[in-house]
Amino acid sequence: MLGTQITARDPLLYDVPLLIKQTFYPLGFPVQLHTNSEQIREAAAHVWSRCEPAFPTEPLQLWFAVDATAVSERPPALFPRAQGHLYSAVHSSDNFCISDFQRGFAYGWFSPAMVCDPGYFRYHFLEAVTYVTLDALHLTPIHAACIGLCGAGLVLCGQSGAGKTSLAFACARRGWEFVCDDASHLVRNHADPHLIVGKPHYIRFRESARSLFAELVTCLPSLRANGKMDIEAASAELGIERIRPQIHAAAVVFLNRDGASPAALRPYPKDQAREFMEETICVGEEHVRVAQRRSLDRFLDLPILQLTYSGFDDAERCLRAFLEKENRL
Repeated sequence: MLGTQITARDPLLYDVPLLIKQTFYPLGFPVQLHTNSEQIREAAAHVWSRCEPAFPTEPLQLWFAVDATAVSERPPALFPRAQGHLYSAVHSSDNFCISDFQRGFAYGWFSPAMVCDPGYFRYHFLEAVTYVTLDALHLTPIHAACIGLCGAGLVLCGQSGAGKTSLAFACARRGWEFVCDDASHLVRNHADPHLIVGKPHYIRFRESARSLFAELVTCLPSLRANGKMDIEAASAELGIERIRPQIHAAAVVFLNRDGASPAALRPYPKDQAREFMEETICVGEEHVRVAQRRSLDRFLDLPILQLTYSGFDDAERCLRAFLEKENRL
């Protein structure tokens, strides 16, 4: 009897083996990475290896493959697009990823030239798709830094240039707990409506911060993937001794750095605070955005204040005195 061997075709590359597998916990949520590239695994480990599990959810699935036959150079970045529950970041036919928010599944194909630049790859693909999907599934993003004392957190809000990162670092140098520099996240549907999670292991500054802190003098700025000259450093390397990946927020503080006034706190309008925070609610289906707005409503029953300040030392003492007076410590 003669047998005929039939070779199954796989034109869409479903069956490409992704034998490198590892689970990471960005923002405390499980993310399972499947890849055929050690460079991609190392890129994920660089930012997430120190993150600990905190939330027992279904793991987000990342299936990222490198096509070793792709010889094209790294293409210029293009802005991602999204509709409904689908998100896409497409830089070229060799470099793209797609995420399904409903399924918690993302896949992508990349060229060797793309993954050879790990900072660029992380910024535009690995971290971008992971955080936007986690936001759609579980979180509400807030453009704010976060610090704390003895587990009582302060969420520092303000437009770019208000000093969020610099003030957070100045407080961390004085023993405060560091949670994140400018990307705080509320955990939706949590028993604690004021729970903030962040990325405490790294901190990013504008180049101008080198003139403010002696620790940054030897840190060289680099052109980041977003086109800005920034300094990015590990928190531990800058002497930040206390970090917290999550904290219970005690108050929201909007920063007003005017260069002359002594530090002072005063009430800040709740409607203006909500308007500012809702600017980051822009991704996901309407039911996701509704859930994020509801979480903001619950969050904004906290004291909402404005800090007018000029110097970091004065500002830190003012914030510390507020927590002590309110018996938050």
